[in-house]
Amino acid sequence: MIIVSTQNTYDWSQAQLYRFAGFSVVFQTPCKILSSFHVEEASVETVVQASMTVQEHLDRSVQSSRPPIGYQGPAPFGDRQRDVTYRRDDEFATIELDDELVCEMNLENSHIHLLRDGGFANMVNVELVTGPAMMIVLAYLKTYCLHASAVRTKAGVVAFVGESGAGKSTLAWQAGDGWQQLSDDIAPILYDPKRAGIQVSTEFPQLKLENAIAPTQIEQAASVDFIVRLNPTPSSSISFKELTRAEAMLQFVRHTVGVKLFDRKIMRRHSKFAQYVATKIPVIELSYPRDLLGLTDLREEIVEYLSKLLAQ
Repeated sequence: MIIVSTQNTYDWSQAQLYRFAGFSVVFQTPCKILSSFHVEEASVETVVQASMTVQEHLDRSVQSSRPPIGYQGPAPFGDRQRDVTYRRDDEFATIELDDELVCEMNLENSHIHLLRDGGFANMVNVELVTGPAMMIVLAYLKTYCLHASAVRTKAGVVAFVGESGAGKSTLAWQAGDGWQQLSDDIAPILYDPKRAGIQVSTEFPQLKLENAIAPTQIEQAASVDFIVRLNPTPSSSISFKELTRAEAMLQFVRHTVGVKLFDRKIMRRHSKFAQYVATKIPVIELSYPRDLLGLTDLREEIVEYLSKLLAQ
């Protein structure tokens, strides 16, 4: 269970249970923008467990000094770029926006404590909690969020990765029964021990994309059959290149959201997971012309190429 609390740590009367990437997430108060991910009101047992975890966090954090800086740089939150500072020590992690402490995290207890005014009614707070803070917690739980768009095709499930502007969202947009969009922008990837395979979860809030705020009416997770890296440089023709394991591993790491914030422990586990993915899933680089009128032909060529790859 992941816990998200606010400054008013004593009132849990409105606690709500949500579901992200297969995990139960208890919010101390309702978050309206996340209503599509709401499951039910939190049970008494859940509230007691959450409040005890929060109190333990507060008892320990009062005695702690500011952790050392792990990352510092600009990032978009709300309507503008903000200076983000991430600090981490053996017990806690913190995130600051423009030198203001916004939240503390206890990764051992999967707890995010929001300190900024406005609670979950403030969109910047929600962006930060469901963005870097949640992704770090999920990484600690061995679920890694790719900057990717995932689709189900006739050849299988494909996760498109690439830099911003490479065309992931445009290419993945719903296009009929043979091209079903599973996720857009953020795709949580995890190992499913029951199926011994790599899964992509459809349960994750993607607040910056109007078409991806709510989960679609599809299965909650699907096995990933291919990862396709979109070449950021436009090409005059469509071409495919199967990447080596080393290249595939590098692309998985490069397109994992928040990887700059991982400490050594998480980074070691993530590297091993990336190596495993590279041995199990074909990773293809796609070069293509940026022609919206040619999207249908491009999708057909992708399916044809991947189908041939499966048949080998």
